[in-house]
Amino acid sequence: MSRLPSRPLFDAAAYVASKPLHATSCRYCGDNAAVTSGCVKAEELAQLLGVSRKTITRWSRTGIPLQSADQLATRLGYNPIAVWGLWWDDPEYLSIVDN
Repeated sequence: MSRLPSRPLFDAAAYVASKPLHATSCRYCGDNAAVTSGCVKAEELAQLLGVSRKTITRWSRTGIPLQSADQLATRLGYNPIAVWGLWWDDPEYLSIVDN
C-alpha cells in the first residue's frame, strides 16, 4: 500500500491551529510532553484530523495511507498537492515511502 510522509500533514495541521508542531525536544514546552503549552501535540492533531491519538502515533512511524490523504488534507482546508507537493503527484516519489 502506498503511503505519504506524515510530517507535511502534521505541519499543515499545526499551521491551521496557529501553533508550532511539538517535537521531542520542544522549545515551547521542554522535554516533558505532558506540560500544557503552546504547541500542537498528538492529541490535538488527532482532533484536528478526526482520528485517534493511536492513529497519529502509527502514522508518524509508517506514513499516511494514500487512500486517506485526500480526505485528511481536505479536512484541514487544503488540496493534497498543497500538502505533499511532488509526493502526491509523482509515482516515483510515492515509491520512496511505499511499504
